Amino acid sequence: MCGFVGVITKDIISNSDIESIRLMNNSIRHRGPDSEGYYNSDFFAGAHSRLAIIDLRERANQPMLDENKRYVLFFNGEIYNYEDIRVELKSAGHLFKTTSDTEVVLKSFMEWGVDCVSRFSGMFAFVIFDLKKKETYLFRD
Repeated sequence: MCGFVGVITKDIISNSDIESIRLMNNSIRHRGPDSEGYYNSDFFAGAHSRLAIIDLRERANQPMLDENKRYVLFFNGEIYNYEDIRVELKSAGHLFKTTSDTEVVLKSFMEWGVDCVSRFSGMFAFVIFDLKKKETYLFRD
């Protein structure tokens, strides 16, 4: 099972915040020993520890950004019906670089916004940062 941690602030993310993220991620490293990833902007910092199950390639690591680098996703869980949703998203014009359910979550949010979760069958928790609007979206099943 993966894990993610983060800090969100109205102020600017500080070096102290980034160090806190590293320490928090180290404390959950046992949840995701296959890779770790970090991302920070002016209003948030986050880290992800990955247990690779679906699409073991490096390109499926997290955090995952969309092709326009507007959205940043940290995801834990499994979407059981992700292959069916992928087909629907492809028919709507979305392109995929992985075979992961993580990318399906990201593209689903891009297509349907917060209503995307009503399409998911599975167990999940995820956070999406909209870098353009400086908004944060937290979800769990």
